[in-house]
Amino acid sequence: MSVLSVLTLFLFAPPVSPSNVSNGIAQEIRNAKPNTRTDLTQRIAKRGASAIPSLVPLLYNASSAVHQTAQQALRAIVYQANRSDATEHDAVVNALFKQIAP
Repeated sequence: MSVLSVLTLFLFAPPVSPSNVSNGIAQEIRNAKPNTRTDLTQRIAKRGASAIPSLVPLLYNASSAVHQTAQQALRAIVYQANRSDATEHDAVVNALFKQIAP
């Protein structure tokens, strides 16, 4: 199964409560100025699979800017994983599966 296929499963996953999200990535996204979100997305994406547990709850955030930034970061992580070695690819797939069925 490709990483992109796993990512699309989030469309059908039950919503995660964003109220418990108070991690560093969430704060970075919330505090970012609109003109720095692209750079922030790339910085978060460089963290790879380790950023996924922090990003997924933000997909269900009420703020559209937070949602969009988290979504873009996840897409960038998936894109990088598809272009990297098998170890990183597997780590991203496993991290995504853990978010779907914890």
